[in-house]
Amino acid sequence: MGAATYDGALVARLIRAMAPDIKAKLGLAPETAERLSALHHGDDFATLEDGQQKLDAYRALQLQVGRMLEASDLERYRALLNVHWEEFAFSKG
Repeated sequence: MGAATYDGALVARLIRAMAPDIKAKLGLAPETAERLSALHHGDDFATLEDGQQKLDAYRALQLQVGRMLEASDLERYRALLNVHWEEFAFSKG
């Protein structure tokens, strides 16, 4: 059974939705929050059609995030990311 893939523009919206919460909820130094938020512009996903390309772009984003954050900050980031994915996956619209 093949995995379903979301439209790239939809994934881009999810990634962009992370940016304000990164600044507001993670308690990072302002410079770090700004750099991390800038990574979440979502443009990399908007034009991707192939599921593997989207997965590769998402993994690359997560690698960049992992290089920027201390372990405790990364744990909080991933928890926030999970909340966004859950809202995205189970929202009504």
